[in-house]
Amino acid sequence: MNTTATLYIYIIIIISIIMSIINLDRIWRLDLLTKFETVPISFFRNYFDATPTKTVSLFDWLLSGEYRRQVEVVRGCTDKDERRRIKASLPCITVSGVFSKRSNKGLIKHSGFICIDLDAQDNPSIKNWDRLKHNLPNIPGYCYGALSASGKGMYMIIQIANPEKHKEHFQAIAEVLRVRGLVVDKQCRDVARLRGASYDEFPHMDEEAGVFTDMIEPKEYKTREVNPDNDVEYWVDKLVSDISVRGIDMTDRYDDWYAIGQSLANEFGESGRAYFHIVSRQSDKYEDWQCDEQYDRCLKHCARKSIRTFFWYCKQYGLTCKRQAI
Repeated sequence: MNTTATLYIYIIIIISIIMSIINLDRIWRLDLLTKFETVPISFFRNYFDATPTKTVSLFDWLLSGEYRRQVEVVRGCTDKDERRRIKASLPCITVSGVFSKRSNKGLIKHSGFICIDLDAQDNPSIKNWDRLKHNLPNIPGYCYGALSASGKGMYMIIQIANPEKHKEHFQAIAEVLRVRGLVVDKQCRDVARLRGASYDEFPHMDEEAGVFTDMIEPKEYKTREVNPDNDVEYWVDKLVSDISVRGIDMTDRYDDWYAIGQSLANEFGESGRAYFHIVSRQSDKYEDWQCDEQYDRCLKHCARKSIRTFFWYCKQYGLTCKRQAI
């Protein structure tokens, strides 16, 4: 056999291998489509919107690649503040369901999935996130994994057995990963947790991942001080609206700003972020990225503040709830 014929054979073999890989990838994606295509979730224009603009398919969102360019800008940005600003402007979804508004009480229908974030800050020993997403030990329900927008972290989509036990499933997942030396973002326990746009050319996909069934009862570290006869979220929503309409700045002093953030974080968790932005926006000092960083701190250090703190500050500015004892 001459050299030319041998070369042609090699070329044909290489082309066949490439086509097999392409077809296999297509099959994986089609299989994943069957798992996600009927899963509706809420879409938000950016990190600050409190109300969704539409309902989209979880599959379409995960694999569309629509925001690739914006994500590449984030990953190429060396300025921390600018990178955070760009990330905050990216569209978001609520992986765990369809919502009327971005709060736990706004949940209309749970998707049956939970999103788990693994950040570089909490896991400094992880150097290769691409490898980790594919090499995580067998975790039931782990059907999709991809790099975060920064590329320095990842997120996992896990199907859970009982959507009504969202927090219990989260606790069990966190424990499974803890045993494997990984620290999860605790705010993922929030059913209204946002997942910002990202892009990953080679995500982990497993259409046969099954369902995560384990549950652990979350520990209750505090007792609510608010009268249960009152609808706390209703009054906070009303007060925040009044603050916005009247342009009342309650956050000029740093200590006040921090205390208000802690109060909202204690009561609402991640869902309180939108409220905090509205309250903070009344100040001339407001910067969206700084407000985000501050709320992140509040989420980690909010145990000593209850929602009563927020009501107390409102009362100082003449904003009260008739049914709420301050």
